[in-house]
Amino acid sequence: SITSFFGDSKYDLTTYVRGLLHDERGAHQVNALDVVDNARSVPVLLIHGEDDVTSPIRQSQMLADAMRAHGFRSEIARIAGLGHAGTLVARNLSTVIDRAATASAPLAPARVTYRSVRPWDTGAYGVHLRRASPEGDAFVDVELREGAVHVRLADGVREVVLDPGALGADAARPPAIVNDTGHALGARWAAGAP
Repeated sequence: SITSFFGDSKYDLTTYVRGLLHDERGAHQVNALDVVDNARSVPVLLIHGEDDVTSPIRQSQMLADAMRAHGFRSEIARIAGLGHAGTLVARNLSTVIDRAATASAPLAPARVTYRSVRPWDTGAYGVHLRRASPEGDAFVDVELREGAVHVRLADGVREVVLDPGALGADAARPPAIVNDTGHALGARWAAGAP
């Protein structure tokens, strides 16, 4: 699971953040809102004090709203009377520990959506993308259904490479890969797959 305490989901470069991230490109590489697609299989808890002036609560609300719009699991705890302080963490730590002890994400989800905003981020859950260009974002949406792996969407990607067993597929007998994107795209099982 992922828990965020009073986190920024889209960094505001008119605040203290400018000194750390410098420009929109730097912010884009770390904005949670820009990679919300990657949270499909992970339970997320956002804890934010309603009186936070350093990172306003709207930051967590934007992320919670985006996750819900995607149909993903998220929960937001709005804490009255607290701001950007360690007290918020201390008061909610047992909740985080309890959630982490029982939360689970599938080892091989049947559907993976993955957005890469940095050239060195290349995949998740055994689904790897090869970028069409080192610049810009890359996105892939891949699903195992009806006995085949379907590449539903791909943008900024020249090839999708799947590890044996990715998406819960039989590693000994990997299914066919179907390109449903409507454009040319390489898609294959990684070396080691029969």
